[in-house]
Amino acid sequence: MEDDLLIQERLTAASDLADLAVAGRAPVLRLVTARMPGAEPFLHSALLTVGVPDRNPAHFLEGAVHVPVDGATGQMLRGLSLSRPDERLERLPWNASVLTGRRLTDFDRAVDAALTAMHVLPPLPLVHWDVILTSSGPVFLEGNSSGNWIIASLPGLEGQGACDLAELLAHWRPC
Repeated sequence: MEDDLLIQERLTAASDLADLAVAGRAPVLRLVTARMPGAEPFLHSALLTVGVPDRNPAHFLEGAVHVPVDGATGQMLRGLSLSRPDERLERLPWNASVLTGRRLTDFDRAVDAALTAMHVLPPLPLVHWDVILTSSGPVFLEGNSSGNWIIASLPGLEGQGACDLAELLAHWRPC
């Protein structure tokens, strides 16, 4: 029996996002796409997750800074850490990198690709796409139809989010 070997080259952040990479880990763009039954998919929300130095990225409260992204412009808004949810960050505390107002490279390409993928999938109400914005364009890591609802709701704290997720899902419940 032979096994196939798949080797993925290391994904690095686009050069204009290099200051947001921590220990070589590129920030991850989370695009939440949605649709009503029988309707075209749309971008519900976008969030960039930046790792925190000397913290395990899997640590839910302290492992990341989450930065909502304006879905219309691709500009980053104020970030937050779940360990201090009432504080908003315009810059990263460890290297003073600007967050607020910064436009993400290839954001529009990533959104277009996510919407195209959502369109060809069987009818699903929501898909959470994890994307790395690299120098050669957006690279999709995965799509989840049962993503993290807390993370998906964070852009709403900055007024971003196309609709209420609970209401959207209610349209998909059988009568």
